[in-house]
Amino acid sequence: MPDPSVPIRATLAWISPGGAPPGPAFTAALRRAGLTIARSDAVEGVDVAIVDFRTRTVSAETTRRLAGVARRRSPAGCLVYLAAPALDAARRGHLRRSGPVVYTLDDPNALIDACREELRARALAEEAAERIKSLAAAF
Repeated sequence: MPDPSVPIRATLAWISPGGAPPGPAFTAALRRAGLTIARSDAVEGVDVAIVDFRTRTVSAETTRRLAGVARRRSPAGCLVYLAAPALDAARRGHLRRSGPVVYTLDDPNALIDACREELRARALAEEAAERIKSLAAAF
């Protein structure tokens, strides 16, 4: 059960090839950080989509398919890949071309940091867009 004293700062979509949930350690750490995982059928209000490849083989087809699922669940949100540290260089490069990658099997802090960084970048982009609109309206 979520701690009511911790405000929810962002909602995550957890997407994995086998549909496996993140596990209790990740779920608890994410909640403590103010990040909550949306129900699997939620398609609105998702801020960050996490694509979990920790226990599955990374292939171009699977990456495309899951990235498509992530974009449908979080069209205006961010995308972060989670992969095993032992992933080979070719597969690492493939994932990096698609979005930020966190290499860990069991450290939720690295994922939390990546989510915060993506949310910060999105907020900065939204602020910059608003300022550009204001400047354009002034002329």
